[in-house]
Amino acid sequence: MKKCLAFMLISKLILSSSISAYNLNHYNKAIALSFKLKKQKLPTIQEKNLSETDLTSANLICANLICANLTRANLTSANLTSANLTSADLTGANLTSADLTGANLTMSNVTGANLKLIILRWTKLINNNLTGANLIDADLTGADLTRANLTGADLTGTNLRFTNLTRTILKDAKNMSQAQKTYAKSQGAINIPD
Repeated sequence: MKKCLAFMLISKLILSSSISAYNLNHYNKAIALSFKLKKQKLPTIQEKNLSETDLTSANLICANLICANLTRANLTSANLTSANLTSADLTGANLTSADLTGANLTMSNVTGANLKLIILRWTKLINNNLTGANLIDADLTGADLTRANLTGADLTGTNLRFTNLTRTILKDAKNMSQAQKTYAKSQGAINIPD
């Protein structure tokens, strides 16, 4: 956990536009901590088949789930904060009320998944397939949906504040409010429903 937090701090500081003396001090401490913990490995579930597995309320903070098969898995209320789900298959998975704050889902397949009430704050969903996803009342604050496919997704009450929608496909997206449509257009989304 400390290793994951150290890397999160390093990333945050590197991405910040100005590194003050205070931030630099924390950056150096984070680097030192990451080297100290270098020999410790975080739990990995990389490339595992977890299809139809019940992971309700599972604690998967910082888990390595790269290329994992989570097809139709039950991840209701699971904590996947800062997890790496790059290229994972979450087709038909139930992620109701799951927390994926800061997770990486780049190039993952979330087709037909239930994402109702999901927390996706500051999550990477670049090139993600969210076709037909249920995003009712989901929190996508600050998420990066660059080139994601939300064709037919239900966006009822979805929070898109600070969300990057560059080249995001919204063809046939359901229940988009006028405010969501205006924001999507300003962000460069494409195929926005009328």
